[in-house]
Amino acid sequence: MNSFDLVFWALLFLILLKIINTSNSKLWLLFGLIAGLGLLNKISIAYFLLPLAGAMLFTPERKFYRDKFLWLGGVTALVIFMPYIIWNVINNFPTIEFIQNASRYKISEITPLKFFTGQILELGPFNLPIWLSGLILLLFSQSMSKYKLIGFIYLFAFTLLALQNSKPYYLAASYPPLFAAGAIGISGLIASRKWNFLKPAVIIYTIIGGIIIMPFAIPILPVESFIKYSSSLGIKNESAERSELGALPQHFADRFGWEEMTIEFARIYNSLSEEEKKYTVIAVGNYGEAGALNYYGRKYRLPRVFCPHNSHWLWGNEQNFDDIKTVLILGGEPEDHLDAFKEVTLAGKVDIKFSMPYENNQPIYIARHPYVDLRKGWMDEKIFI
Repeated sequence: MNSFDLVFWALLFLILLKIINTSNSKLWLLFGLIAGLGLLNKISIAYFLLPLAGAMLFTPERKFYRDKFLWLGGVTALVIFMPYIIWNVINNFPTIEFIQNASRYKISEITPLKFFTGQILELGPFNLPIWLSGLILLLFSQSMSKYKLIGFIYLFAFTLLALQNSKPYYLAASYPPLFAAGAIGISGLIASRKWNFLKPAVIIYTIIGGIIIMPFAIPILPVESFIKYSSSLGIKNESAERSELGALPQHFADRFGWEEMTIEFARIYNSLSEEEKKYTVIAVGNYGEAGALNYYGRKYRLPRVFCPHNSHWLWGNEQNFDDIKTVLILGGEPEDHLDAFKEVTLAGKVDIKFSMPYENNQPIYIARHPYVDLRKGWMDEKIFI
């Protein structure tokens, strides 16, 4: 979901390898700079930094714990990350609230074994021999003993995430050095045994494996064809979340219906009088819906979008509630909204075939004449998950 997270992990691995190769402890300052920026981008960089701190104790790199540049690098990262820490303190630690709610109510129960099988599926089953052999070589081979720290980082990160009931893809950024080690090991074995016939075989294996799994990562097939293809391979849709799945896995299903939903909102909004439009806003339940309406809504000239989900709730706090008289609401039953509005009318429905089930067949209501303090009510609607 966050491509820059992969970049920061790769940069940290690269700097760490240079530190191992050169013993230049001043590189810890650069490491701290990149780590701080990576933390500002996404705090999942901690799944690299914490395992690194533990793994160093079991390798010769523990010598750096006596080096001032390691600690200066840590201070550098902390200073860069400090605005985020201060923001959390001021706002009553929303990040902690988010993580706790996600663990309790959103993420499916995942055993360590299922977390491991998730790694195989996420990276592609045909790639297992490459990265697993890389891990084994990093941990046990004499030729790569110099880089044992990289293998320990993976083991510590895997253990940390597996015991936390985490989504399998959280570990995805840790694999580039394992693939590199595996590739070096396999090519070295072929060269040492002079098994030159395996060179084209490995290339063909990799290409065929990539073609087979490609439709599960990239939408290259028509929807109906993908569903048949997935079924023919006996692959069942699974989610790391507790949401019900439809015919498509979530990463594909979440791509459907956003503009169609916006068009339906635009139709309803344009049915209002020009006077009523001045005092009308939109309310939806999750950041996907809000993001789509904010993005496509510019083209259809839709009004402000309110959403109590995660950062959208914080942004809603900055809005003016005093001039709101009509709200277009997505989802729920009329009774859910009559607690705050005198009049609630069903005006339309979002009907998207291949979207996530909870996004499909949702009603859109026109709610008029609020008789409660909407700002006070907004404060109670917060959803951090």
